[in-house]
Amino acid sequence: MAFFHGIQVSEKQTQIVAPVQVDSAVQVVVGLAPVNMGNLSDPLAPQIAYSYEEAVEKMGMSADHLTYTICESIKLSFATYNVSPLIMINVLDPTKHKQQKTTVSVQLLEGKTQLPEESVLLPSVQLTQTEEALTVGEDYLLSFEDGKAVIERIEGGKILEDTATLTATYDVLDPAAVEDEDILAGIAKIREIYPRFGMVPGTLIVPGFSGKPEIYNAMTAKTDSLNSVFRYHCLVDLDTETVTTYDAAYAEKNKNNFVQENSTLLWPMVQIGEEIYHYSAAAAALIADTDYNNDGIPYVSFSNKSLKISGLCLADGTEVILDLEQANLLNSQGIVTAINMNGWKAWGNRTACYPGNTDIKDCFIPCRRMYNWWANQFILSYFQKVDDPANRRLIESIVDSENIKGNAWKQRYMVAEARMVFDQADNPTTDLINGIIRIGMLFSPYPPAEQILTTVEYDTGALQEALK
Repeated sequence: MAFFHGIQVSEKQTQIVAPVQVDSAVQVVVGLAPVNMGNLSDPLAPQIAYSYEEAVEKMGMSADHLTYTICESIKLSFATYNVSPLIMINVLDPTKHKQQKTTVSVQLLEGKTQLPEESVLLPSVQLTQTEEALTVGEDYLLSFEDGKAVIERIEGGKILEDTATLTATYDVLDPAAVEDEDILAGIAKIREIYPRFGMVPGTLIVPGFSGKPEIYNAMTAKTDSLNSVFRYHCLVDLDTETVTTYDAAYAEKNKNNFVQENSTLLWPMVQIGEEIYHYSAAAAALIADTDYNNDGIPYVSFSNKSLKISGLCLADGTEVILDLEQANLLNSQGIVTAINMNGWKAWGNRTACYPGNTDIKDCFIPCRRMYNWWANQFILSYFQKVDDPANRRLIESIVDSENIKGNAWKQRYMVAEARMVFDQADNPTTDLINGIIRIGMLFSPYPPAEQILTTVEYDTGALQEALK
């Protein structure tokens, strides 16, 4: 050691590891967006938005949100529930899913006019005047207003009159050309979310497509092994074109084998005024709102929480009326619905695996989501410890850190137990010399109070006493 005369301070690594905060309900929506109105250089890449304006700027907005399903989540998340972020994976490829329109004649009014379709691809627009080609940026401007492509003449260009008649040829998006293979490719891109944004998906929805068995299977395939380690939950709509009555829902569930524990089935669709939405888009926003109101920890069920809707319906707009008995039948079959009980409420606590699987950690939605959330935060908190020396100090730092957090959760009645233990018996020498450490976790989230029972009895003694 070099000679030193004086006083020195050295630092020791902190043994208690600060937890990494994991948003339990980061919404991921896979679907179609009117990207012709957006500003993306790569409209097929996953995008994140923290506000309505940002989402619309990137993806565009259409009133036809049952066709452009990403617009459902944009409206419900930002305009209705005010929750963020929203991660959007668009599958509508403007270079592939398009159709050539026939030439149309348009007339300027005060130097401007609109093209009739909403889904115009601006780069494809070609204008002519008496068979003379016009140049965008020199003779006219192109933009979107209220979803429609607007042509505006430029003073000094070849369009000399504010009432000129022009001929327009252009391509339009063709949402009907999107096939299941495109949706499956979009779902596969969920693996890009953590590398791109440093966020773990919490809830995956694919409105309008999730009721198909091949789509459901793709959604749930990686729910416990995304990027090899992370976990997430899926919200799945039963197809209301097929399931038109509440008593047909269970048969549809069984026929398609919708029984994965990390999925929640929903029926029917919901209405806000005259607008129809897929229930999964509304439920994902409600779950995010419920988690936000509980410190971002998903221990509270979204069932019996206010659902900002005005009614239930089928895809064709037919109104659906459910009483408590009918709603409870759906719940008993592992299907979430909604009831009007002092206002509209989401109704149901069971994942799709119920009633076939009654394990508390799998069949209750908040318990299943708590297990996902705990696993994700544990991985992110201690990934930094991987490849450190496998000594007692490493083990104690992990165990002590988790137990400090667990005690805090217990004190706040978020869980009944959250205790980590290192048992020598679980760690044979053959594992230890191979660099494998096994640590146990006792984790017991509270189930929702699905039934509250009371017994009322007539007290005859009180009557006698009162009449003395």
